[in-house]
Amino acid sequence: MLITIEGIDGTGKSTVCDLLAKKYPFAVMTHEPQDKEMIRWYDDNPYMELYAYLLDHAEHVENLIRRKYNDNLIICDRYIDSRVAYQSAKIGIPMERIYDMHFNGYSIIPHMTFILTCDMDEVINRLTQRDGEMFYYSDILVSESARSALLNDYIIRMDKIQRKYIEIAKDWSNRCVCIDVTNMTPEEVANTISEKINLRYGQVINYIYNKKVNSNANTAPTPS
Repeated sequence: MLITIEGIDGTGKSTVCDLLAKKYPFAVMTHEPQDKEMIRWYDDNPYMELYAYLLDHAEHVENLIRRKYNDNLIICDRYIDSRVAYQSAKIGIPMERIYDMHFNGYSIIPHMTFILTCDMDEVINRLTQRDGEMFYYSDILVSESARSALLNDYIIRMDKIQRKYIEIAKDWSNRCVCIDVTNMTPEEVANTISEKINLRYGQVINYIYNKKVNSNANTAPTPS
């Protein structure tokens, strides 16, 4: 089965995935994109960049997701919805069209998707603490006013992407769960996610767990 974690930068996805790896030590932990360097080759052309993401996704599905899907719990940091939210916001392509590009015979829909949302002021605070004040630009020679404009543009762009995510959650309400992480610790977010996974798929999780660690059942931790 496949669980995906989504959200804009600064919502704590990677930290939460690290915590989920401890809660589900038998899970296959993965992420998208797989090949960031390949995608950087095309970041000056948004349309080519989109197709680079699609290629990266197709290879990920074939080389890992499809091979592990039936007998494993797979938890993926970013997946299809990241592409839809980010690229539709960036170049204005309808979200449905980007979904169609994925579901044309090769992609796999997640069982559950957790979309982490956050107040933009808190996002900026987190990113500043993590990456310093240059997280939104790379040229240290720009003026103070230019930096202010770049930060404002960044906030507008991230807010637009987060709104896309919220729209995705409404359109895919059967699989998507939105969690406002503004006032939550990463541990609280991970606990909330694991509770919701276990509530819906507890029997499947236990089956996978028993199959994976039955030979070491006396010492292995149980899913929490």
